Amino acid sequence: MRDSEGKAVMFRAGVGEGTVTYCGLPPSAFTRSPELDALLPRLLLNPPAPSVSMEVRRGPYVAARSLEVGEYRTEGLYVDLLTPDLRIVRSVELGPDQCVFLKDWSDLADTGSPQLVATSSHVAVQRADDDTLALLLQGPERTPGVARVFLGDRTVAEIQAVDPSGREVEVSSTLEEGTLRLGYPGMPLGVALRITFD
Repeated sequence: MRDSEGKAVMFRAGVGEGTVTYCGLPPSAFTRSPELDALLPRLLLNPPAPSVSMEVRRGPYVAARSLEVGEYRTEGLYVDLLTPDLRIVRSVELGPDQCVFLKDWSDLADTGSPQLVATSSHVAVQRADDDTLALLLQGPERTPGVARVFLGDRTVAEIQAVDPSGREVEVSSTLEEGTLRLGYPGMPLGVALRITFD
């Protein structure tokens, strides 16, 4: 549909697997003439099925929410960024009115080099070479931090951690599904972690 100047005021466009109908007319326009009133049902022809969930993917990140009457499912190799231990998940099922924020790390699983997958902290510095991964991780004071490192085809020889004054910091470590989960105290100036690999 075009206005008196020939500009499109209404159009449909394919988006993904669906269709979007754009109508630039104000709602009151449909009451001005019988022709416009008859147009409204045609706009609603073949309406899309109501959504039961929403999903947004940007790079490796997936944000999803199921609506009140819906469910959401996905499978892959993810880290659940909303869990305190950055849990690894391969299958996600949400019931009504639930949400999830994931990072897909399946592309890392194809590489042999150790890499940081995710952390609850700000990564101020990250350096890696053949045998080490060094990180400066900043976070709120008295808040536990967690990081998950993909090991590739390597094994961990040593983990060192120091605070900004150079004092040693206690770090917990757990091996899970080809990753190393590290727990450390949060520090605004950062905890310097150095992981050495065999």
